[in-house]
Amino acid sequence: MQIDRVAVWWVVLVVLGVTALTGPVGVLQVPAADPFVSEGLGEGSAAVEAVSLDGPVRLERGDFEDSGYFVRAPTAAVEVASVTGKPMLVYRLDVGGIYVSRRQTLALAPDRTGRHTIDIDTSPIEPSQVQAGSYEGTLAVDVRGSDGRRTVARRNVTVEVIR
Repeated sequence: MQIDRVAVWWVVLVVLGVTALTGPVGVLQVPAADPFVSEGLGEGSAAVEAVSLDGPVRLERGDFEDSGYFVRAPTAAVEVASVTGKPMLVYRLDVGGIYVSRRQTLALAPDRTGRHTIDIDTSPIEPSQVQAGSYEGTLAVDVRGSDGRRTVARRNVTVEVIR
């Protein structure tokens, strides 16, 4: 019984000690959240040399009767020449007629130049929204930074429905 009490007191002392040492007036500093994410995200600019959006865009029905339709779009290949600050690349698909938008974002930094690939968000679309056999849509890649949104590639597409 005495050993149990000693063990409990040691745990309490360790927890209180760590709390006191790492608190606001403590000696030990615990790093804040990742500074890449928390400071300056979406600020700066990026020079994009080339963007590839080649391939078909489809809405494919899921495997189960009650599942929705899933977006199948080509992977965007983006060649980034230079980056200042922490701008974002945004790959987006807008499908008219059913008012569906899908986006995927990639954060950039000065040490992240070169080729990047981005896949579109594939979250399901309710089956009741999809009535036609095809829809007109737009694929685009934007750079979002200090100067706002700049579209670096845009392609009109026919979105085929696969039932």
